[in-house]
Amino acid sequence: MNNRWKKEFNKLILKLGDEKEAEELFGELLTPREYEELILRWQIAKFLIRGTSQKKIRETLKVSRATITRGSKEIKYGKGAFHKFYLRLNKS
Repeated sequence: MNNRWKKEFNKLILKLGDEKEAEELFGELLTPREYEELILRWQIAKFLIRGTSQKKIRETLKVSRATITRGSKEIKYGKGAFHKFYLRLNKS
């Protein structure tokens, strides 16, 4: 992936003014399924941060164990972005 493109995309995200603009951009940039998958991954991360069991997450969100495990690994071994944004979102 071209690093310049990545930086440009990140700047684009920073320019989003509100939820409506985010939905407008992602609605055109992603397929409906891709958009749903991003939303589900965020929900999985939130449940995991709150300490919800994987079984309860599977039952609630109707996702596979592998999908939850991937999210769990990111939370345990990632750079902490999920926690940072979870706290930021819940602060406001």
